[in-house]
Amino acid sequence: MLLAGAFDKYFNIMTFAPQGGQYTEVQSFVGLVASTFVVIATGISIAMLAFGFLQMATSSGDPKNAERAQRAILWGAAGILISLLAYVLKRVLLNAAGVSGVN
Repeated sequence: MLLAGAFDKYFNIMTFAPQGGQYTEVQSFVGLVASTFVVIATGISIAMLAFGFLQMATSSGDPKNAERAQRAILWGAAGILISLLAYVLKRVLLNAAGVSGVN
């Protein structure tokens, strides 16, 4: 049920497309593509973070496996941070361009 709310939020992004999904403005299409990339990048980052935690839990004290798990956790956290910054940058650029109605 938690994912259902996330998918509802994502599909609400597409509601700004006028005339039944036909894009009449380049800004609307660019906004949709940017939002899609941010959602995909965030999902991959969260999966990488979970994979790193799973590796850490199953490393059984082996330093080599623990180091690999730490790297996976670090890259997953960095990916989430970069996705957040990309979302903020998208919002700032769209607001600077005067585009409204795009999530």
